[in-house]
Amino acid sequence: MSRSAKFYKSPLGQHRPVDLPFHWRNEQGDLPAAVEAYLAWATGAGQLSIAEFSQVRAYLDYYISAACWTCPECSTELDDLRSSVKTLTAPAEISAWLMKCLDLGIDPL
Repeated sequence: MSRSAKFYKSPLGQHRPVDLPFHWRNEQGDLPAAVEAYLAWATGAGQLSIAEFSQVRAYLDYYISAACWTCPECSTELDDLRSSVKTLTAPAEISAWLMKCLDLGIDPL
């Protein structure tokens, strides 16, 4: 999966669309293996191919683009995350980007 589809889900029990992103572990295809390869790289236990890097970056773009991530107090930070994910060029940049997400309470992985 080189591009993540822009499909989102509503939380259980909700009758209004909230546009929550699907979790990578629930995806079909190569995405789970790509994220696991990134996590192995991040812990020093593996390598990350260019194709896997591209899949992880596409998933992070999909995840941070979900409409559920709204915060008037942190809109500048969210806008920065949404634009900067497209420019990530190395696994270490993904790690730094993920830390910025965690600072806002968003955990894509």
